[in-house]
Amino acid sequence: MAQKAIEAGLEPSVVEKTILEKISTTGSGYSDLEVLMDDCLNDTAKSDAASSQSQDEDPLEKLWKLQREKQCKICMDRDICIVFIPCGHLATCKQCSETLIKCPICCGAITQKLKTYIA
Repeated sequence: MAQKAIEAGLEPSVVEKTILEKISTTGSGYSDLEVLMDDCLNDTAKSDAASSQSQDEDPLEKLWKLQREKQCKICMDRDICIVFIPCGHLATCKQCSETLIKCPICCGAITQKLKTYIA
């Protein structure tokens, strides 16, 4: 059945992915070629929409997002520069990290704090 779908003009990788998803979710494959082709076309439309959505993101919005990622998660004023060990989260500035005993991201116990220098 997969061969017939490929002969009808569908991408082999899309057909394979669709069949594997169907087997993993329902435990059985396709018994009807028309259903397989519909699912393949729907899957292609979903992936096209997702890729166009990520391309449509405004450059200014990307800049704001990057700046928020660099901000201290506690004070939101200074840049992050402290990594917590053992979890590895980079979440706070030096001043805010001094009073913490648990990571603000995962609530794991902090055994060590390392200052980082972001180039």
